[in-house]
Amino acid sequence: MLEEREVIAAIAAVAVSLVFLVNRGWLATVPHVRVLGASFGLLMASMICSVIEVIFWKDTFNLLQHALAPASLVLLAIWSWLTFVRHDGVSA
Repeated sequence: MLEEREVIAAIAAVAVSLVFLVNRGWLATVPHVRVLGASFGLLMASMICSVIEVIFWKDTFNLLQHALAPASLVLLAIWSWLTFVRHDGVSA
């Protein structure tokens, strides 16, 4: 059964990605933006997989959804570490 909250979350993720695309210039000032963007992309893919799994290949898209979400969090943790911890080990 298609859940409304999953569809709304996927639509919101696509809308946010469009805002990111429109504001590419501003995003260029964010440190390590490629890692952050990859994290968001994986999260968005996870949300889309949760919607698609209802339509076909339930097990495959369910597995993808539950693999992509933690991968997104790992990348977010890496981005946080790269951005907020100085290389000499002292917090910024």
